[in-house]
Parts: sequence; C-alpha cells; structure tokens
Amino acid sequence: MENYEKLLELSHIKGVNIYFDTKWLFNRTLRSDLNSADLIIRLLAIDNYLGKNEFGFELYNKMQQKRIVTNREIPKNNKDYENEFKKLIQSIEINGYDTEKPVELNKRFEVFDGAHRLACAVAFNIHKIPVKFSQKYINKTYDYSLEWFRNNGLSNFETYIMEKYQELVKKEIIVGDKYV
Repeated sequence: MENYEKLLELSHIKGVNIYFDTKWLFNRTLRSDLNSADLIIRLLAIDNYLGKNEFGFELYNKMQQKRIVTNREIPKNNKDYENEFKKLIQSIEINGYDTEKPVELNKRFEVFDGAHRLACAVAFNIHKIPVKFSQKYINKTYDYSLEWFRNNGLSNFETYIMEKYQELVKKEIIVGDKYV
C-alpha cells in the first residue's frame, strides 16, 4: 500500500484530521518545473488585496477566464471569482484558516482543490493546513505551467510570476529551487 493510499483511508475516518506543513505543500504543488504557476498569480492577487501591488487581480481575472475555458473541472456558472476570492482572503485574514475545509490532494500530494486556500495560508504565514485525499482527484493531474500561460496568450504574466517567485525564494518559502 502506497503512502497516499494509507492517508486516503485515514482522511475518510470521522474525527481524523491530517495536517501538512504549508511550505512543504506549496513547494510540492508548485514543483520545481513551476507546474502550478497559477499559485503565484493567486499570491499576487492577495498582494493586490493587501495593497502591495495594483495589478494582482487583473492578472488573476485574466487567468481565471482562460482556466474556465480550458478546464472542465472549474464550474462555469459565471461566478464572480474575484469577489469570492476577496471574501476568502478577508475571512482568513480575520478568522484564520477554517480547519473544516481541508484542501484536496491527488496521489502526488499536489493540491487539486484548494489552491486559493493554500495561497492564503502561504500569504498569512499559516504553518499547517488540513488536507484530505479525494478519490475524485487521486489520479488527476493538471498543467498551469509557464508553458500553459504562453499557450493561452498570457506570456506577459511570466515576468510577474518570476519576480514573485524570486521574492518567495528570498523569504525561504520556495526551497530547492532550479530557477535561482
């Protein structure tokens, strides 16, 4: 039995909560090939919310529009993603992380549902967050790499992504980096 299979079993036992180190999970999901560069765009949006830049939500909204078109997993109900994200940021900023809402992982220990919550946990220096392994996502993969941004007409995002990436390396949030 593989580790994720053991954790999958545990994550469905009532009263059993599994927590992962936020930095480790962020690095695991982002990967050294920047397969989840969308996480960095979310961090830039949080920075925008906190008054640290004036462009984060513009990038976020453009990314979300492309993600909605290219990813069948994302609900297409014309949700106001920006306002929903702002409500989440505000809630976590004021109340802390809601431990009743674990992020869902695939078998590679990558966040498949909960990237907004993971980005907030990183931004607000929350050390551990709850996780669960969902059968729905266990074998799924995704690609929001720099190549995905280029292929979707968002190549101008690369500069912002890499600048934030370097900042995260300096803050020791990203470790074991191949881009430094």
